[in-house]
This record gives sequence, structure tokens and C-alpha cells, in this order.
Amino acid sequence: MLTITVNGSEKKLNIGCKTFVNLDVLLKILETDKQQVTLNGKTIRRDEFDKTTVTGGDTLGFTF
Repeated sequence: MLTITVNGSEKKLNIGCKTFVNLDVLLKILETDKQQVTLNGKTIRRDEFDKTTVTGGDTLGFTF
């Protein structure tokens, strides 16, 4: 179970025993394809999604 905060709401994701996931995979799980994503207050460029790891307790923000 991975617990993160997305746009101010806590999300619990059942991804097995993993405590981390790549951002590009997480966006697919959340069924979103946002152009602008922040991770713990830092803007993540789209070309960095597959290299960025999201761990339990992290905070994500999406610009709609």
C-alpha cells in the first residue's frame, strides 16, 4: 500500500508491497495525463516523469 497526497487529498494505492513507484506509472494508475506535475513542491518536467520516484508520504500536485 502506497499512501500519498494528491492535490490535498490523501490517496491509498494498492500496489502490492511496494513503497515507491515511478511517476509515469503512477500517473497511469491515477488515470491522468497532466502536463504540469509538482512533487513535494518541485515542478517535474514531462521528460523527467519516467526517472522520478514517488514514495510513501510524498505530495503530488496537478495543474488542471
